[in-house]
Amino acid sequence: MNFDFISDKNFRELLIRDYQELKNCIESKSIKSVLVLSGSIIEAVLTEYFLQFPPNGKTENQILSSTLNNLIEWAVQEGVISEKEKNLAGVVKDYRNLIHPGREIRKGEKFDFDSAKISESVLNIIVDSVKTVYLEKYGYSADEVFEKLKQDWHFQSIFDKVILKLNQNERTKLLGYLVDFDKWEKSKWECFMQEGPIEEHPVYDLEDVKPFILKLKPLVSNDLIKSNLAKMIKEIETGESINAYSLFHLFHENLDLLTDDEQELVVIYMLNIYTTVLDENRNVIADKTYSTIGKYIKTDNAKKALKEFVEFCAVHFHHKKIKSEMDLLEQVFNSLSADVKTEAETNLTDFLSPVNNLPADIKIFYDEALERNIINNNGG
Repeated sequence: MNFDFISDKNFRELLIRDYQELKNCIESKSIKSVLVLSGSIIEAVLTEYFLQFPPNGKTENQILSSTLNNLIEWAVQEGVISEKEKNLAGVVKDYRNLIHPGREIRKGEKFDFDSAKISESVLNIIVDSVKTVYLEKYGYSADEVFEKLKQDWHFQSIFDKVILKLNQNERTKLLGYLVDFDKWEKSKWECFMQEGPIEEHPVYDLEDVKPFILKLKPLVSNDLIKSNLAKMIKEIETGESINAYSLFHLFHENLDLLTDDEQELVVIYMLNIYTTVLDENRNVIADKTYSTIGKYIKTDNAKKALKEFVEFCAVHFHHKKIKSEMDLLEQVFNSLSADVKTEAETNLTDFLSPVNNLPADIKIFYDEALERNIINNNGG
């Protein structure tokens, strides 16, 4: 049993906690606790459902203060559960009343471990019914959307409309699936591949998750974005280059959510890791992975990393690929603040001086940089 379909985080955490307690009670044969918890979980699931889809204009206060009996009646009226399931739920409702000791004594209620097992089974039936209707209301689950993205490229064109029908928890799950898929894709880059036999990878219609991440980001919380940025920091600090690069690729537009020190760490690491992904330059350029990094170059350490990065480009950009490679450098320069850009231009001009003494390949870089206004023409 899982409660991933539950939209409200507080209810979801409560349900996960109580269901685990119920399983523990079954294991220890704490019969009365199982009976009471089963009714409580059904009540919580129905309450959360009706908070998302209020019946007959009921207010939030009315829903939160309603009895389990009322919730069950509403569930039948709204087609959430059947009459048969209502009758089953009624049994659990009666057992739940055992929380009142006087009732047990007054009515001579009898129950045993079989009663507890029946109560658990009824709980599972009710929750499955609510889950089915819940997901029908939203159209898709995260699992369904992700599978459709991977297998049906036609579906990709309606992705932005479909995600509007997902509840917040399903959007969170979907973002996680897309992040993991990008890490998996990046692991196939030659620069990241481990030694040994090459694993055969399945082929999917989904090739680049970034466009879908961009559509999903405005619909999820800043806390979720921050949690992915925090993971990126951890991956950087532990040297997990694939995961760090992938998370930067997906969330570099959101670095303003980090502290200044964290931004400096990311900038320095990502400018240095470019030497590793140079052979994937075409993908890096197309993805615009480095198109915002200049915004966060503020400190002396970050400027030093930029200087080393630019000098690396000057030496290693190959003249046969110079046009596309320079697109990358231009993206970085275009993202710099005015003062940092001026300083970078001066440093690069000095590095390439005197021009007459440059090797042929680097002279080609110089001419291309000059044409693109990446440097000035004051060099010797």
